[in-house]
Amino acid sequence: MKGEWIMKLKTISGIALAVLSIASIVLALNIYGTETFSATIVVPDDYDSMQDAIDAANPGDQIMVRNGTYHEWVIVNKTVSLFAEYEHGAIVDGLDVGTIFTVTADNVNITRFVIRKASPGHAIYLNNVSGSCIRDNILQNNNYGILLISSNNNITNNLIQSNAYHGIFIERTDPASTYNRIIANNITDNRDYGIYIRGYSGGPRPSDNVFFHNNLVDNWDGQVRLDYSGSNIWDDGYPSGGNYWSDYLTRYPDAKERDGSGIWDTPYIINIDNIDRFPLMRPYPSHDIAVTEITPSSTVVGQGFPISINVTVQNRGQFTETFNVTVYANTSEIQTQNIALTNGSSTIVTFTWNTATFAYGHYTIKAVADTVPGETFTADNTLVNGTVFVTIAGDIDGDGDVDYDDFIVLAGNYGKEIS
Repeated sequence: MKGEWIMKLKTISGIALAVLSIASIVLALNIYGTETFSATIVVPDDYDSMQDAIDAANPGDQIMVRNGTYHEWVIVNKTVSLFAEYEHGAIVDGLDVGTIFTVTADNVNITRFVIRKASPGHAIYLNNVSGSCIRDNILQNNNYGILLISSNNNITNNLIQSNAYHGIFIERTDPASTYNRIIANNITDNRDYGIYIRGYSGGPRPSDNVFFHNNLVDNWDGQVRLDYSGSNIWDDGYPSGGNYWSDYLTRYPDAKERDGSGIWDTPYIINIDNIDRFPLMRPYPSHDIAVTEITPSSTVVGQGFPISINVTVQNRGQFTETFNVTVYANTSEIQTQNIALTNGSSTIVTFTWNTATFAYGHYTIKAVADTVPGETFTADNTLVNGTVFVTIAGDIDGDGDVDYDDFIVLAGNYGKEIS
């Protein structure tokens, strides 16, 4: 009997051990998974060219390109991420032979390159793909900056300039090119149009593409051309805004600012189905510091006495900024303070003016905020507002002498307190 119990215990222990072993394996799989992580291929360390790296890559791999100039015409037919090791340190020069990047796979990323001299051809050609991201590149001196015959892609924060034809060309396809997001690009000095959207009569029409926070500046034939285009979206609503158009004031000379928002009050109309409802007054992304108000604590001060001056400063840009603000009496510096402001915020900075070394007289008060890096609109960095009269101590009424009238003012206020 005893032996039977021992055998049963051994059997139960063996089963329990097996169950625990299986559970441990399952737990390990749950914790660590079976995912295969993508590799990073380095050009030219691992392969001499980007094309060789793409040919050897697995979908999901990253291809990092070191600084240097590369003469390539690349077919991107796998889902990979291509990026320059340092921003704009890798230059891809097409030697005026043809298109430099032809993308035929979905979910491709191309970032941080200088791409130039694709002529005849395009810097980047997205050919019936979706989910790709073209970001932080400089595309210049090509036939077209980007030719887009695709949907659901992101074109963001590129400098697209000085191309022989259009900066961005969205062409019809079947189905039409739709739901692309073209955001925060500088599209400037292209010899035809900044953006050209073309469909065909009776065929699919590009539509539902989204454009905002782009700077469309001095493109030779115009900022935008639409041929057989559907309805697209040209702003991000209020107060985020739409795009900056360098020809805006030529078209709308009577427009005014909307509620101090940096947005014009008159829409930019391309056609009835394509309207930027909230055009930007200044280029985006803007670094823009503004001095909006100066308030001295008094307009009269006795020589040798201090006076406070409140200066309101606003950050109208999209970045946190650190900068100096200086207050002047005529051309003499009163005081400088260093401040930091997050984007969209404002603050009141209080300056103390010790008048001991200033001669009697009227002084015009001026406040100047230093120009921050990248700031191009500087007219609002300086504000001149109000005068202060430095006079004899005791000249309460500010008429340049101390007499009976000052005693009347003093007597009238004697014993009063600020409630």
